[in-house]
Amino acid sequence: MSRNDILRAFKILHRIVQQTFEGDKRAIVEARHRINLEFRKNSTIKEQEVIHEKLKIAKDVGDILKHQVVQAVKNPESDHYELKLRNDTAKLDNVIFKEDAIIPEPRSKKCKPDAS
Repeated sequence: MSRNDILRAFKILHRIVQQTFEGDKRAIVEARHRINLEFRKNSTIKEQEVIHEKLKIAKDVGDILKHQVVQAVKNPESDHYELKLRNDTAKLDNVIFKEDAIIPEPRSKKCKPDAS
């Protein structure tokens, strides 16, 4: 791993933070601070295996931020929150509930529905 690989991961994380938290200055500042802190803390590492592992963690964090983190913005007119989904946001298919599914009985008495 070269210094360029480390700088590339650093820049990519900062770009992802800008895109993910667009419009949320506080979240951007906190995320940037954390990225800078972690990279500075690990700047003295010389072992290639450890550097490779840390860069994998940085890539995984970037993937999570890019694909799984969404913002909820309060709509002032309706007092509801709206999600700001991006093209990169992972969207899963809804699973259709089977009408003939067998649902097991609850294990404890606390969970059983009231029979009245």
